[in-house]
Amino acid sequence: MTGGGRRGVALAAVLFVLLAVAALVAGTFFVALQEFRIGRNSVLARRALDAAEAGLEAALARWGGGSGGLGGLDSAGTLGFDGVLPDGSGSYRGAVQRLNARLFLIRSTGRAGFGEGEPSERTVAIVARLVPPRVEPPAALTVAGQATVGGRALVNGLGEPVGGGKCAGAADTAAGLAVADSALVRLKGCVLGDCVRGSPPVLVDPALGGGGAPGAGVPVLGESGWAGLRTLADTTLAPTAAVAANPAWPEVVRAAGDLHLEGGRGRGVLLVEGDLLLSGGAVWEGLVAVRGTLKTQDAGGVVRGAALAGAAELGGGGAEGVEVARSACLVRRALEAAAPLRALGERGWGELFKAGT
Repeated sequence: MTGGGRRGVALAAVLFVLLAVAALVAGTFFVALQEFRIGRNSVLARRALDAAEAGLEAALARWGGGSGGLGGLDSAGTLGFDGVLPDGSGSYRGAVQRLNARLFLIRSTGRAGFGEGEPSERTVAIVARLVPPRVEPPAALTVAGQATVGGRALVNGLGEPVGGGKCAGAADTAAGLAVADSALVRLKGCVLGDCVRGSPPVLVDPALGGGGAPGAGVPVLGESGWAGLRTLADTTLAPTAAVAANPAWPEVVRAAGDLHLEGGRGRGVLLVEGDLLLSGGAVWEGLVAVRGTLKTQDAGGVVRGAALAGAAELGGGGAEGVEVARSACLVRRALEAAAPLRALGERGWGELFKAGT
């Protein structure tokens, strides 16, 4: 009896020890599993945050060289974007919303953990602003060298309303023609107040001088301003081109050499490295900058906004319908459409959280 009782106690003790060891092992596994899950969730949360920030960087890179349409976005509209990280560890989706004339809110939501249970999501946002190039033409037509206006051509700096849209009714008054020296102005078959109008009709500023020769430089812009606008160009026109009818506001359109625009209607900033010839009633709204000579022929052409050129020959050869009409509003819209987007330097970044989380 005594020996049997002792064997029963030993068995119970062994079973208790085994149960304690099993509980200890189970507890260790539970703690290890929880730590693994916490670590995994932390890694996924970090990846999701990295993906969200990558979305912000992608948005700034996409619109950082030029707004690519942001200049024409109204306050109620948004533009979306999405993408996947190069290593496939996460994705992002976001939107750009206009807050006012210059400020934009960019939201980006990053996700990580595909196929690994519940994915992790993080949302970040930044406030960015358009930084338009600073170009302030003093007149409807600003020329570094010689300016010839004749026939039925009109250089109008009175800022009369031009066209519809957001610039309808917008008016401002400036000089019609700006040159470095009054001796560089040649009128053929017309007089001041007739083919050149403005307040004053002709503005003389020696700082605009380029030696009086075509190609001597683009007044107001200078080399740095020209180079800055050229870096924003994403469209290059062929030497002879017809402008697409009523396009949306583009970024900056560039011609590497001489350019002949024959008919059509274009908008934005037009940079011409050589001479620019307008014919067939071609119309350009915005800012036109020509290193060489701005010319017209046949049915001529129209610039609404402002033109900067090394030299100008308007209305020659009996061209009709030739006009350079000033509109500060159209120039501003063209520059805003070309403006790069930059994040605010301070208090521009923040993480967004859902209510109750």
